Amino acid sequence: MELPSILYLKFFETAPDGKSRNCKFCKQSYPITTALGNLGRHLKYYHPGYDKMDDAIFSLSPQPITIVSSLGDVNARPSPQPITAGRETADNNGGAAPRSSLWPMASVTKMDDKMSNAFPSSSQLSIPTVSQGADTMGDAISRPSPQSITTASNRDVEPKNTTEIVEAASLYLKFFETAPDGKSRSCKFCNQSYPVPTAYGNLGRHLKYRHPEYEKMGEVLSSPSPQRIATVSERADKMGNAIPIPSPQPIATVTETAAKKPEAVPRPSLQPITTVAKTADKGNVTPAAKPTENSVTSFFKISLDGMSQICKLCNLSYSIATAIGNLQRHLKHRHPDEYDKMGDIVSNSSTQLITTASKSNTVDLDNLNWLLLRWLMGGSFPPSALQDKWLSNSFKFVNPMVKLWSNERLQAIIREVFKSTREDVKASLELVNSKISLTLEFWTSYEQIFYMSVTGHWIDESWSLHKVLLDISRIPYSCSGADIYRAIVKVLKIYNIGNKILSCTHDNSQKAAHACLTLKEYLDGQNSMAFCYIPCAARTLNLIIGDGLSNAKPVISKIRDFVLELNTSPAISSDFKQTASAYQEGSWEFPIDVSTRWSGSYAMLDIARKASKSMDAVIRKHADTLDGSCILLNPGEKVSVSIMHLFLEPFQKTANNICTSKIPTVGLVLLFMDHVFEMISACRGSRNAPDWLKKCAEDMAIKGKIYNDQVHNLYTYMAVILDPRIKVELIPERFKLESNLQEARDHFMRNYSHFPTPANGYNPQENDDGGNWKRRRVDMPTSTDELSQYLSEAPSPITTDILDWWKRNSSKYPRLSVMAQDFLAVQSTSVSPDEAFSEKGDEVENQRFCLPCASTQPMLCMRAWIESGFKLKYRSAEVDFEKLMEPVMRA
Repeated sequence: MELPSILYLKFFETAPDGKSRNCKFCKQSYPITTALGNLGRHLKYYHPGYDKMDDAIFSLSPQPITIVSSLGDVNARPSPQPITAGRETADNNGGAAPRSSLWPMASVTKMDDKMSNAFPSSSQLSIPTVSQGADTMGDAISRPSPQSITTASNRDVEPKNTTEIVEAASLYLKFFETAPDGKSRSCKFCNQSYPVPTAYGNLGRHLKYRHPEYEKMGEVLSSPSPQRIATVSERADKMGNAIPIPSPQPIATVTETAAKKPEAVPRPSLQPITTVAKTADKGNVTPAAKPTENSVTSFFKISLDGMSQICKLCNLSYSIATAIGNLQRHLKHRHPDEYDKMGDIVSNSSTQLITTASKSNTVDLDNLNWLLLRWLMGGSFPPSALQDKWLSNSFKFVNPMVKLWSNERLQAIIREVFKSTREDVKASLELVNSKISLTLEFWTSYEQIFYMSVTGHWIDESWSLHKVLLDISRIPYSCSGADIYRAIVKVLKIYNIGNKILSCTHDNSQKAAHACLTLKEYLDGQNSMAFCYIPCAARTLNLIIGDGLSNAKPVISKIRDFVLELNTSPAISSDFKQTASAYQEGSWEFPIDVSTRWSGSYAMLDIARKASKSMDAVIRKHADTLDGSCILLNPGEKVSVSIMHLFLEPFQKTANNICTSKIPTVGLVLLFMDHVFEMISACRGSRNAPDWLKKCAEDMAIKGKIYNDQVHNLYTYMAVILDPRIKVELIPERFKLESNLQEARDHFMRNYSHFPTPANGYNPQENDDGGNWKRRRVDMPTSTDELSQYLSEAPSPITTDILDWWKRNSSKYPRLSVMAQDFLAVQSTSVSPDEAFSEKGDEVENQRFCLPCASTQPMLCMRAWIESGFKLKYRSAEVDFEKLMEPVMRA
């Protein structure tokens, strides 16, 4: 008898060495011992033109079966000649069919009649076919079989043929694009890649879960049967797979499954998986009817980003690819009442279910990656930090299923979030009606790339000051004033705010000043109002103090070495505290600021002057550790420290006043700076000051003069007098020019006199004795005398909140308040005073220094936007990091 395996072997040629067979069409090589069923699958998957071979499929049911060929022919009689007792053999081999069962059969009717007496009847045995034999080999990827499974009771049902299934599969395939190498298919919408042999059902599930708009396409269904056959999706539900994979084992009926004792194989999963065990009941068991897929998914809603599905009852989030079985278990254990109302569960008294819910917390992969992105932005860490091997291992230690985003995907998401959120920032700036003031800041990264940050400041109608980072621009290598100017103009065009810019505060560099001068010429030709630029007061103060500390740097270095030991050694710091208490030299808290900025340098002088005895005692006690001969101050150095500390004390108070001011306006900062310049002049003319200190004062005075020459102009004058705490009375002497006041009046009349006053001049800020609000007639000053009346009143206390003052008096000065709204937003410093004077500036610089070029702009901008109150967007969906933490917080 010639076996049908020849149908497969004729498409393969044996290698000369006799160890392998090669496909005649694609030259794919297989070992000579490869099962013939695997060769058949190769032809079926890679050369589908040969799938019309007679490939009989038999049911494992012990009932009589009817075989339907690929062309729909029905062999009316059951096979009298089964090769092996499939069920018997499976029991003996742990569920795996023997190799002999892999031999294909062309048709039962072709068997030799002489063999019929050698085997038991077909009613007792199962007949494995080519497809079933292939399944027993553990093939992980299968496709819907072109044959149909029918029993004696459903022979009249017309089975689906190969053409119908291929047409249904084409509904899925048209949404996938085959790679050039022919080994994979990629989704045309999200570029998710699958191997070419991936089952059509899995492609359909991908479209259903990731792109629900294609849900109406339907699924390729198996042949109808009155018996309940375990489907692919049900097997996936049992295993907890996110994307079900067809089981390589032969398809078994429910009655067969109930007769076997199941073995639970736990699998780690990020979803709450429930283990279900059946009692060892070998009798026939009628399975419980499972809820339909639609009834389960109706309790879940898809998130805005399309990456997760959220329970409508408890807001617990699951990945979009979570199996229906896991969602069903969630409903059953978290919401049993709602689950019972679904009406699809049929209880069976003969079957007992023992359920054990996992106690591990639910963690969503996408949520975890989004929270890690938030961590990167908060610390300004480079995205490559997530690619660290041990960071990934740490998460896998908690849950082996954790998989962090690849660097390519992370970078793509960062770019998309940056682009989407910037559109929101742009939309918010379009609603701004007042003038916007800019500040510029510059730095260099570890890659020696020069960057500039552009920040906008404005006051809204409710008298709230806003600050938002507009952009981080990379300046070309030459870093000239023209390069800076072009970068600024590019930012203004991106946000379309060129007609709203009033001023720019730069970092005192000549290149930045040149760029602002060119920008003034450009904007003066574009706007009806003029443009001004001023230097940064904080940087000027740092430069002035740096000159004052120039002669004390060696002494400060010694003190800093000592303080570093105090900060790092608990034993030495404890001795210092006890010694200082014994000498009554004050109480000290550690760590002490040791930065090279102004606050750190002054802290070194402060501890050396106020606790000199304690410092000497601790250095001598720990001479071996501290190397006392190098850091112990001599008498001359102690005298210099005392003189320098006394001289710089007013500078420290000025810096502290600027830092603690709620809004360091131009008027207030100029008042503080004027006091500093008076101290410098007094030191230069003092007879008691040592010559080295007078020399320092001379250098400081030169930098002070440069600042005064640049900052004093008509626009800063208007910003000063519109501060109700300063007005004309406390204005610096060099500002007190009658010409300045007259020009301010002209500017006010020319640009603000057309603004309307409140209707009928009523002020709704009064109430009667009964507590009811009433409208009071007020005398509204005309546009010509609003400024005069405002300046005629006494200045407010220095502690006054100027924004609140103008909010309360805006009805009294309706036109002047609009002008104040513009000019009070002019910034006196280009950076936050805290960053300019304290160690916080060192932290910011270190964070920016470590970012690579590809991440500097999006990471710093997104961090600043979050701090300014904006919500990050990803493909028009809002990213709410607090909400992402809700499942963990509830757990």
